[in-house]
Amino acid sequence: MKEIEQDIKVIRESQIRMEQDIKYHIKRTDLLEDKVASNTELLQPLVVWKWLRENVRFILLLLGCIAAITLYLTEKL
Repeated sequence: MKEIEQDIKVIRESQIRMEQDIKYHIKRTDLLEDKVASNTELLQPLVVWKWLRENVRFILLLLGCIAAITLYLTEKL
């Protein structure tokens, strides 16, 4: 009977330690999520500039087409 009581005591202590570890892990995970969210906000302008640099040819082509259509339509009127 004493062995069973000792085993139950060990299991309870282990469970308490595991619960503390889980609480600590959750706290650190929440802090990490906050950091990632703030970094995403800070990096957003860089992402926009990167997209613009990668698509500058397409943007210029699109603007050229719009300008050509505008000039064509104004000469028709």
